Amino acid sequence: MKMLSGWGKFERNFALMVVCGTVMSAAGCECGLEESGLTKLRPEIVVFDPRKPEVEGVSTDLEISFGEVPLGARAELTIGVRNVGKNLLHICLGGATFGDCEATPTAWDPTPSLFSDDLADATDAETGTWILAAGEESAFRIRFSPTTNGDVSATLTLGHDGSNGPTTVIRATATGVAPRIAFDAEMLDFGEVTVDRRKEVLLRVTNETQFAQPLSVLPLEQTDAIFGTKGADGNITAMGDTLTIEVPGNGATDLVVWFRPPVEGPHENTLALRTCNAGAECEHGVGLRGVGIRPTFEIVPATLDFGVQDPGLFGTVEARAHNLGYDALQARLDVTAATIAGGDGRFTIVGGTAPVLLSGVGQTWTMAFDDNGATRDSLYEATLTIDSEDEALPGATNRADLVVTLQAKLTPGV
Repeated sequence: MKMLSGWGKFERNFALMVVCGTVMSAAGCECGLEESGLTKLRPEIVVFDPRKPEVEGVSTDLEISFGEVPLGARAELTIGVRNVGKNLLHICLGGATFGDCEATPTAWDPTPSLFSDDLADATDAETGTWILAAGEESAFRIRFSPTTNGDVSATLTLGHDGSNGPTTVIRATATGVAPRIAFDAEMLDFGEVTVDRRKEVLLRVTNETQFAQPLSVLPLEQTDAIFGTKGADGNITAMGDTLTIEVPGNGATDLVVWFRPPVEGPHENTLALRTCNAGAECEHGVGLRGVGIRPTFEIVPATLDFGVQDPGLFGTVEARAHNLGYDALQARLDVTAATIAGGDGRFTIVGGTAPVLLSGVGQTWTMAFDDNGATRDSLYEATLTIDSEDEALPGATNRADLVVTLQAKLTPGV
C-alpha cells in the first residue's frame, strides 16, 4: 500500500499553485477549478466487483450480493478499488481528519451491522486515510456473518476526495439460511469395552454448503469422564470444555468420540452439537452408548479325569484357560500362580508354572499323576487352583480363582 509522504503533499500543492498562478493552500484557489483545468489533476475513484465484467464509464456506486449464507458461517467478497484520476486518492477511514473526512467519514448503515470490512488494515498512520496513487488499483474485503434467517441489507458509504465524490456507496445484500450439516450416525454404539479401557470411534460430519461452518461440541452432562472427544491436535477435550472444529465448505471432517467405562454395566449419553446460536435449527444431538465389562475367563475341562488305569499306565492330561471374547480393548488375565491341593500329593504340573498374561491365545497346563505306591482300587482327588487378577491397568481388580478338579483311580488288581 503506497503511503503519503511529505514530498507527495508538496507536489500536489505546488501543482495547484502553478495552475492558479498564485500562492494558495491545498484546499484550492480562487481561480475556479473548471476554468483552470484542475479537474484533470484530481483523483477519481472506481469501485468494482472482480467477479463481474466492468461496465465502461461506471465509476460510482456498486451493488453486491452474498446470496445465501448459513447461520454461524462467514462469507467474504473482494471489492476492487481503482484511482483513475491524476493525483493521490484519499479514502476517509474511521477517525480521519484529513481534508473533509470529518464531514464524510466511511461508515456502515445501519450500525452495528452483520456486514463488516477490513479497511482499517490499510490505514495510513499520518492521515488516517487509505491512499491510492494515480492509476493504482487495490482491493478490500467485505464480510457477512448471519445470525438469523432472512434477507439482510446494509450500505457502506466510502468518503473520499475524488472528483466524483465526496462519497461512493456500496450496497450489500445477503440471506441468512439454516446450516446444512449432516452426520453419518444418530447413535454411536461402542459395544462392550473393558472397564477403564478407552475405545474411540469416528463421527463423520459433512458440510453441504460452500462456506466453512464452525461446529461446537458442547460439554457432556456427566460427573465422570465416561464419554468424550478429541480435538484436531489429538488431545482429549478437558471435561467441561467446549470443543470447536471447522467443517470445510463442500467437504467433511471426522470427529473423534471416545468411551471409557469406569464400572461394569450400560452407559448412555447424548453428544450436543451446535452450528450457530439461532436456536433449535442449529442444534443437533447424537446418542452415545456402551457397556462396561470385565474380562470373562474359563478353564476347560472343569474336571481332569485320568481315568481308571493299571499302575504305570497313567498318561498326562491338559487343562487350558481362555480369555473369552478377547480383543484389543479388553484387559488381559494376569495368571500369577497355580497350586494343587489334596490327592495325597500325587498330582503335579509338568514343568511347573510361571506368571503369564492371557489374551487371545489360551494357556495350557499339563498334569501328571504319580501312581508309584498308590493303593489299588482307590480314587484320588485334588484341586488345581489358578490365581489370577486383571492386567495391571487403572481399575484392575483381583479375579475369582479358576478351579479344576483332578481325579485318578487305580484298577482293583488281582
